[in-house]
Amino acid sequence: MLEYLAKGITPENEAAILKHLADCEFCEAEISFYRRFPPLEASIETAPMPEPLFELAEALLVKNRGMGSLKNLLGEVEPVNERR
Repeated sequence: MLEYLAKGITPENEAAILKHLADCEFCEAEISFYRRFPPLEASIETAPMPEPLFELAEALLVKNRGMGSLKNLLGEVEPVNERR
């Protein structure tokens, strides 16, 4: 569907998709959604955590859960923009 919206398909495939969309409410809704909310093409950079918030989170982890350093925990989590 995204290739269809980006005009990256052959005329034959476009005709088949248009025919399908005429009969399929679900796919028509999906097309409407992506027309209104196009997928992001640019990557989103993760903002750095402010130092006071980092210190608070680390203190809470150590006090309440005995989880150790927040730096260790953050090292185990994949940044949002690198997930896929």
